[in-house]
Amino acid sequence: MKPRSLLVGWLMASSIAGVHCASSPEPQFYTLFPHEGRTWVGEPLEVQLGRPGLPGYLDRPQIVRHEQPGKLEFSGADRWGAPLDGMIGSILAQNLAQRLPSASVYAESGAISSSPDVLVEVDIQRFELTERGTVELVAQVAVHWPKAEAPARIERYTLGRSPTNRTTTRLVTEMSALLAELATSIAQSLRAGPPPSVNPARN
Repeated sequence: MKPRSLLVGWLMASSIAGVHCASSPEPQFYTLFPHEGRTWVGEPLEVQLGRPGLPGYLDRPQIVRHEQPGKLEFSGADRWGAPLDGMIGSILAQNLAQRLPSASVYAESGAISSSPDVLVEVDIQRFELTERGTVELVAQVAVHWPKAEAPARIERYTLGRSPTNRTTTRLVTEMSALLAELATSIAQSLRAGPPPSVNPARN
């Protein structure tokens, strides 16, 4: 091959590589963060927070938007800095610990192994920007009291916030605020104590 042909080939390859790089921006990583809220001082409980459940479409590195009915949008460049389920669990635990300063709150997936007074399980059913333009969190929460002969208390929460703009930074900020609201509701449930014990029917 002639030197001129080699030069032309190299220039074409460099041009294609440059276009490819220009169309693939560097990933931007985001994390949820805790918010302070009202505090309640009570009994020194041990609270274990189970690893939250997530629907499959949220269990991915990309940040998800649901901006049209039946259509999901996955951001190529905007990504979570850690697995979303573990991040949600960590932020909820921090929020709960702040709201219940008398309690010891730890995540089930962490290094602490103990026999808790309370086990909190969270199933996230929706947690993204919706087609209505609101950031929505839908979750079921089960609160178990292993040391009390009482049924679990199960609540369903539907929380929403309207972002001032549609940037990823604002989306993450509103999602963090919704987790704070959920933590406040869970703290109130824990403060209420276990439901009445279920006594077996007598003959």
